[in-house]
Amino acid sequence: MMKTKRTRLHRRGTPNTRKHKPEQLFNTRNEPCSKANMSVCCPHMTPDKKGRYAATTKKTDTVMNELKYRGRVYSLRTCCPMCAEQMNALSHEDPDAFDRLHKVKPADNGNMLLLANRHTGKYVQKCFLIR
Repeated sequence: MMKTKRTRLHRRGTPNTRKHKPEQLFNTRNEPCSKANMSVCCPHMTPDKKGRYAATTKKTDTVMNELKYRGRVYSLRTCCPMCAEQMNALSHEDPDAFDRLHKVKPADNGNMLLLANRHTGKYVQKCFLIR
């Protein structure tokens, strides 16, 4: 006699299947990447061994906080000035490669960009239009 797997049923007679919540992403300070309007995780650096993204820093120099992309300037948060410089250089030299690498998704009629981490492809930052 063959055994069959039984499925537990809810009261309504539907199978009991768990709905998974989307996996929440964290930075190295153990803050969720969704905190502070998605501005606490660096879209350029590789995640650490625990899968946490590099935490962004608060910069006083506004030049490092700017991403020049297709004729517009957006706010950008990175973990260090080197990341901001490399992202700006790539967006200036080859915007199509920048689009592919960071999966750029314009939102809010172009007033905001969603950027994915270049290594994982998961969206970790919102960049808002400055000018």
